[in-house]
Amino acid sequence: GGTISKADRPRLNELGVAAVFGPGARTGDVVKFVRDWAAEHRAG
Repeated sequence: GGTISKADRPRLNELGVAAVFGPGARTGDVVKFVRDWAAEHRAG
């Protein structure tokens, strides 16, 4: 665990990280992102 700095986020995106959720992120927002991402990238 740990906190990802805002300065590191652009590089993570370049490396393929789809999103970074920081402290205070709402669980519902994280779940919605994961569901939406999975629906877009589902094989088949």
